[in-house]
Amino acid sequence: MRTNILLLLFFLWGSLFSIESLGQEIDNYILSIDKRDMEAANLHVNCTFIADFQTTDTICMNFGGDEEFSIENLAVQGKCPLKYDYLKKDKRIIFYCPSQTRTAIQMD
Repeated sequence: MRTNILLLLFFLWGSLFSIESLGQEIDNYILSIDKRDMEAANLHVNCTFIADFQTTDTICMNFGGDEEFSIENLAVQGKCPLKYDYLKKDKRIIFYCPSQTRTAIQMD
């Protein structure tokens, strides 16, 4: 049976979102994990954080995890003209924000 996890447990936040450049900054994060009304191998994870685009217009994050884990139904919301690419095969998300600002991002 294939294990589908709705947004991984994020393997202890630090290892999950490894920032690729020391100039990238993410802070004030809140991680909520909910198992209610989910199938046996599924979790619902909501993550909110502040991304600092003052020194860069791109922030990359790696989700990590084994091949058997997957992310389904990813929804991303943010301010500024935020765009993102979710590279499912690489388990990576890249955020783009052309304005030099700090912005709240929510992944659900």
